[in-house]
Amino acid sequence: MGCIQSAPVAKPGGVSAAAEKAVKETKSTSHQAAPQAQGRDDAEKTPFDYIEELTIHKPVDAHDIVDENSARDEIITIRRYAKQYLEGMSALEESSDDTGDGVFKESHRGALYDKQDFTKYKKESYPKSDEVKAFIYDAIRPNALFENDEEAELVELIDLFKPVSKKKGQTVIKQGEKGDTFYVVQSGSLSIQVQSGKGKDTRVMNCGQYSKGAAFGELALIFDSPRAATITATSTCQLWCLERQAYRLRIGQLRYKEREDKLNFIRGCNLRGRNFCGIFDASQIEDLSCVVKTDKYKQGSVLMREGEVSDTLYIIRSGTVERFKRSHDGKIGSLNEGQTFGTNALLRVMPSPETYIASTDVVVYYLTHHDFETMCGTMQDVLDGRSISRSVMRTSSSKHTYKTSMTMDQRYTNVTIADLTFFNVLGRGAFGKVILVQAKKNKKVFALKAQSKHHILKKGQTEHVLNEYRIMKKLDHPNLLNIHCALQDDRYLFFLLDLHPGGELMTYLLKRKRFDEPITQFYAASVLVAFEELHMRMIAYRDLKPENVVLDKNGFGVLVDFGLAKEIDEGHTYTFCGTPDYLAPEIIRGTGHDWAVDYWGLGVFLFELTNGCAPFYATNQSRRTRKILKGYEFVDVPPHFSRGLKDLIAQLLENNPAKRLGRTQFGIQDIKKHSFFEGFDWKGLLEHKMIPPIKPSVPDDIKTLGKPHLNEDIFAPTPQIPEAHWWPNLETVEEEPDC
Repeated sequence: MGCIQSAPVAKPGGVSAAAEKAVKETKSTSHQAAPQAQGRDDAEKTPFDYIEELTIHKPVDAHDIVDENSARDEIITIRRYAKQYLEGMSALEESSDDTGDGVFKESHRGALYDKQDFTKYKKESYPKSDEVKAFIYDAIRPNALFENDEEAELVELIDLFKPVSKKKGQTVIKQGEKGDTFYVVQSGSLSIQVQSGKGKDTRVMNCGQYSKGAAFGELALIFDSPRAATITATSTCQLWCLERQAYRLRIGQLRYKEREDKLNFIRGCNLRGRNFCGIFDASQIEDLSCVVKTDKYKQGSVLMREGEVSDTLYIIRSGTVERFKRSHDGKIGSLNEGQTFGTNALLRVMPSPETYIASTDVVVYYLTHHDFETMCGTMQDVLDGRSISRSVMRTSSSKHTYKTSMTMDQRYTNVTIADLTFFNVLGRGAFGKVILVQAKKNKKVFALKAQSKHHILKKGQTEHVLNEYRIMKKLDHPNLLNIHCALQDDRYLFFLLDLHPGGELMTYLLKRKRFDEPITQFYAASVLVAFEELHMRMIAYRDLKPENVVLDKNGFGVLVDFGLAKEIDEGHTYTFCGTPDYLAPEIIRGTGHDWAVDYWGLGVFLFELTNGCAPFYATNQSRRTRKILKGYEFVDVPPHFSRGLKDLIAQLLENNPAKRLGRTQFGIQDIKKHSFFEGFDWKGLLEHKMIPPIKPSVPDDIKTLGKPHLNEDIFAPTPQIPEAHWWPNLETVEEEPDC
């Protein structure tokens, strides 16, 4: 991510505007092949300045050009500075941290994790006039990060902006340094400079400037990443800044309170003479609270007219609404907070029997017929008790049977490090290594994940690591990595895992560039049945990507790495986590999420496997994040995608998580029944009776898998890993609260 999330603010009267103006002005009688500095040092001037000087007083028909040489000189000059400007903007993009991940980059895309506990946060406001508040509001309102925020939320966030003054020459942001601050320019101007190259090839490009009303650095509110440019005050500047921690904690508080208030209010409302809780179960009320929208009406406004076809139920949040009916020659009653009208619209779209007018200022929740049926089925089925809720679907899913790769009592638990023979290193990670080991007694081979306690403590990841273990202990599924036990000594925490020697799915994608749809279908189905098991247990995975799907010896896909997995009962969690290419909009915005983020991830996964790169791929974090927030409808879909694949991806990459396929009434079954999976043998997949489309090359002697450790201490790199005074009780690992 870099500091340039908004395009540099061009000076008023850009090249085209100046050219149009020049047509009306006096004809120029002089021609200069190169611009002359007028009041500014050449070192401070941008390519825009030069181009402006070349054109500001020149006629657009170029009748001032007197000969061929003059024409050539001017064209060369304009081209030179135009090229310089474009190179500068290109450097601006490329200089941003690029963890994602070019199309066939042979490196792991690291996941991000930033837990925020907003329960103890106390808002700190900074005084500002109403005029300044309005100024900041206008500056941030168009920004993609804030465009879904309610006006009241923006007002709350504006309170958090604090003033910063900079003198001419002072640096606000330095290229390459990590930042956590978003800025709005109230007065003054700032230059944008990008350094590219190294050593004697280093060059600094002037890429434009920021002036009054500009906003920059908003993606620093989302995650750490080196700044893309250096921003320096070119005059005395007054700025307003918002810091990441304050933003994420406050927006989390606001969204949590909004959700709880809405849930509690809806629970107390009546529909057709019955309390909501008597009609809907807890999961249905939760779902409805996610799709009802808020609207405001001024006193005297007509909410609905008699005879007008309506598909909407209204719930009065505050205020009073009067009812009128022609046959009664006027007012027939009034409705107050908690009461509803338009109830029949949930049964079928029909004309309104009455007119409803706000007798005071009114706030309403409203729910459309389509959204209701998407979440709960038909209203008649709900009233008759025939509706199937998510809680019922979850209970039904838990009853499915399949042939597992191992049962709970087959786990190899009664083992010590001394009972294992060590062979090659299978991989290296942030905290240690994965080693191929063999049990001395039964000769079974395993993968042993050795994680340095010292590094875990140093990075503050104790909860993170233990949460992974706690979740894995609960799982037993052929498409999920199984853990046998956890061991420890004074330096390492060990996980003894099933060995899947086929390698990462990403390795095969890199070799083939992209998969044909049958291959995509098979491995997406493998992920889907893994999600089915996780979501039945109310666990959100939160880190789907081809790197986290490994193949067993026969080519079946297995989901691994549960470091970001999280148990989410009813409600939302607010931790910022995931891999940049796969981040769902609700995670980026910090507005709360549940397992619906996994269905977003599945949409990205389908696209990446079939295309070779992710749908929101960009050369830097800034552009990638803007594309995600903008939405999938703006993504160029490859022409070789089938109609079924395109439709499935579009429904999974729905920006509103409540309406995302898989999060709706029938849950994951809606995805499994989609036309893209038509005819797929789900039972055969679970029982491993299918022939996988990829056959891994596995050595006959499995003990030769991996890379020899060449007689080094297989655990400790150099220098020796120090001891750590951390001995967690692995039998009683419990999850800490996650906001």
